[in-house]
Amino acid sequence: SVAMLVQSIVYEKEQRLKEVMKMMGLSNAVHWCAWFVTTFAHMTISVVILSVLLKMGNVLPHSNFFIIFLVLEIYICAIISFSFLISVLYSKAKVAAACAGIIYFLSYVPYMYIAIKEDIAGDNISGIWKTFASLFSTTAFGLGAKYFAFYEEMGVGVQWSNFCISPAEHDEFNLFMVTLMMVVDCIIYSVLVW
Repeated sequence: SVAMLVQSIVYEKEQRLKEVMKMMGLSNAVHWCAWFVTTFAHMTISVVILSVLLKMGNVLPHSNFFIIFLVLEIYICAIISFSFLISVLYSKAKVAAACAGIIYFLSYVPYMYIAIKEDIAGDNISGIWKTFASLFSTTAFGLGAKYFAFYEEMGVGVQWSNFCISPAEHDEFNLFMVTLMMVVDCIIYSVLVW
């Protein structure tokens, strides 16, 4: 989870282990890459299990398995980068973990606003606003989950043939844009960490 990852990174900084590794010649890039690879490997195990459960457990029975897996993998890349960004801001592990959980939750609020405006109020949120809201990877993922649900309700699921098409009328956004925005999020968060 985000809070545990942030806590581990900040704990390493708090105990001055990062400085010791730097004195031994470890570059900053290698340090972050090591954290990324380790975390990505652990989370990929969960993503594989989750993808199988979603597909075989009749949650997303019509959707392409590889697309489910791909979207989840890109999401974890964005979440890891997001965690790195939060970890840079703190020097105490316990405080960092608590704040990381709160910040992670708050980054989902734009999706809740969009969902309420579209589903309850019946308003149409433009693609530009959804793009800006998707600068938070949790919001982008929420939009992606909504598109998966729409296609499943239609009985076709997400396929490569409809990956770039919105299932809702007058919607300028789609699952491809969601996935692209999560990649952009990953890049932005990583640049800000540097």
